[in-house]
Amino acid sequence: MSEMHTMNPDRFSELADAFGGELSRWPSDEQARAQAFLSAEPELAQALLDEAAALDALLDLDVTAPPAPALYETIAASGIRRAFAPPRWAGIAAAIAADVRRGDGLAGRPDEHPDQSRRLVRQCLLRSLGDGNPV
Repeated sequence: MSEMHTMNPDRFSELADAFGGELSRWPSDEQARAQAFLSAEPELAQALLDEAAALDALLDLDVTAPPAPALYETIAASGIRRAFAPPRWAGIAAAIAADVRRGDGLAGRPDEHPDQSRRLVRQCLLRSLGDGNPV
């Protein structure tokens, strides 16, 4: 083994296990060192690549069938509007936080802008209770 390359057999084996028997699939920053190791230790390196290629061939045999059209129809018919909906209390918490942040109502100055504060709280509460508008 020459000193020109910095890859050792353990690292080469590790990469072959992770990325397979084709050096072109390996991370680009490892390919030159792998090629140098292959040149310096051709028998060992080729044996490791052959073993990884055999596993690649087995993995390539596995074919996952696409989902059935009925699955798409079921999902579409379920009426789900979004994948992640905030909890119902989130609107209430937002209303209270806005009320406190503005200094109205709960924070102590109820006489300044009471209508704006009530309107904001009402909007947040309606949205959190599910009036059909997105939160």
